[in-house]
Amino acid sequence: MLKPKVLVLTGDGINCEIETRKAFNYCGGDAEVKTVNDLLLNPKIISEYQILALPGGFSYGDDLGSGKVMALKLEYSLKDNLLEFIEKKGLVVGICNGFQILLQLGLLPDSKEEQSFALAPNTSGHFQNQWTNMSVETNNKCIWLNGLEGKDFLLPIRHGEGRLVCSNKIDLHHTIDRGMAALRYTDDINGSVQNIAGLCDTTGRVFGLMPHPESTIWEKQLPDRKGDCVGNVIFKNAINYFL
Repeated sequence: MLKPKVLVLTGDGINCEIETRKAFNYCGGDAEVKTVNDLLLNPKIISEYQILALPGGFSYGDDLGSGKVMALKLEYSLKDNLLEFIEKKGLVVGICNGFQILLQLGLLPDSKEEQSFALAPNTSGHFQNQWTNMSVETNNKCIWLNGLEGKDFLLPIRHGEGRLVCSNKIDLHHTIDRGMAALRYTDDINGSVQNIAGLCDTTGRVFGLMPHPESTIWEKQLPDRKGDCVGNVIFKNAINYFL
């Protein structure tokens, strides 16, 4: 059986592409890293893959705001290709900076509605690098989180602009009611509205999250080198979707 092909994007300032590629490959995928410029030169290559991953980092030095420059490059050259990729059942994950990019592109939580969510500086006023307890909503529709409903677990966060905000309560409650506020911090870590740490789209196939699941693939990555390797579940869910 052919392994699902995964495209992991990299570019100036992205620094988690190798870990993300290794996580997908360890979990049964056939992942490779390509630069954003590779994709800009030949947008149709995205159709050769089943999964697209936007890893963490500080793309273009976070000029104009986290993920903004990268989102602009993708929007004006690749937005239609991305929408077609999603429409044809492709999976997309944006981790940390990747989540910021997906929000800037308007792909989360609903690409067909006016954007009302954004990521702002943490209420702490500084960059936060720590292991954080998470929980998965029982009514969530996110394919990436299958089997984790109702469970608590640790994931690391590494961000300065990870506070999720929403411009109006109607969109916030609509998103929650539709099972798209999939992942939450169990405590108020950075001021995110409703402690939301990750959002999926209406299909459940596009997922953005601030914590780093690629850092929980092996026990040696975990605090005290023991605990649940939740990243295995998240990445294997994506691979198994195509098997």
